[in-house]
Amino acid sequence: MPTRRTLPWFAFPLGAFVASRLVTVLGAFCARYFAPGNAVARAFTETWDAGFYITIAEDGYPSTVPEAPSVVGFFPLYPLLARAVAAVVPGVEVPGAGLLVTLLAGAGATLLVWQLANRTFDRQAADRAALLFCFFPGSYALSMVYTEGVFILCAAACLLLLEQRRWWPAALVAGVGSAARPTGFVLALTCAFAAGVHWRRTREWKPLLAVPLAAAGFVAFLVYLQLRVGDWMAYRRVQERWWEQGVDLGATTLRRTFGFLLEPKDDFNVAVSVVAFFTILVLGWVLVRTRPPGVRVVYTAAVLAPVLLSTTNTLTARSVLSAFPLFVGLAGRLRWEWTAMLVGLFGGILAVFMLLIGPTLVITP
Repeated sequence: MPTRRTLPWFAFPLGAFVASRLVTVLGAFCARYFAPGNAVARAFTETWDAGFYITIAEDGYPSTVPEAPSVVGFFPLYPLLARAVAAVVPGVEVPGAGLLVTLLAGAGATLLVWQLANRTFDRQAADRAALLFCFFPGSYALSMVYTEGVFILCAAACLLLLEQRRWWPAALVAGVGSAARPTGFVLALTCAFAAGVHWRRTREWKPLLAVPLAAAGFVAFLVYLQLRVGDWMAYRRVQERWWEQGVDLGATTLRRTFGFLLEPKDDFNVAVSVVAFFTILVLGWVLVRTRPPGVRVVYTAAVLAPVLLSTTNTLTARSVLSAFPLFVGLAGRLRWEWTAMLVGLFGGILAVFMLLIGPTLVITP
């Protein structure tokens, strides 16, 4: 048998991804004991916002904004990919195609996270980063009809290209990723920062020309909404009206966190939010201590800012997952013994999340 050193570099991160997906499947199967007759597939294709993405892929966007929670509040990249896969893969319907997109994107994102860690540290740290990323409890989203896999794939590719000073490919990837979700514009901000720092050091202005391309997907969706429903900010109005998503500069996050600490309540979602808050603080401190490229710090801060400053409970385990440079920084500091223990803990929580999601479809970790 080949030894670990003779395997290609991608074997370990892909193995970690597959193993972590098996944990989510195990959790979903165990959930059937709590909800007999509940199909395992529902936990992966019918949870929370998955229905909106499937509806967009099947029927597109309406010509008016309905007086109800609407698909207008969701961005188009993921549904477009699911629809394309369903069209070209025989016998696969949109829900299955969406799940296939998620899995492929999640595997690709894991490989790129590995590459980011390998650039900063070494192969051993890169292996640890892949494990931490794949088994982090928020990675349940990489097994669902959700946008995290696609967005993280674009974001990680963008960071790698920016660090290699490949400005136009980075902007192109960012432009695609900006159509994945409302926070996709942070990729344009990241590109602007990188190009600005490069201009300040070299006075080379040509990379600045690529920055507008990094927001192309986001802007294109706004233009489409204007043409389709007559309101280019319709997505934002839908989110504010039906999901009460606004900005209060972190007041809600702080009130929820310290309120829970002073007077704990039997609320699983709030408990997860509080744990996620302190996880961000600890991992953010570790990341800064590793002195990573500035573009990674800017991206991490930018992608976390919307959830930390939101008026609603959007600070979840999967929102931490999108800040994947945190796991790269942690991998550079941990030894294998601590990594193994932490991955074991992460894997257990990941299985519990799927166990809770399966029978209830209301837990939002």
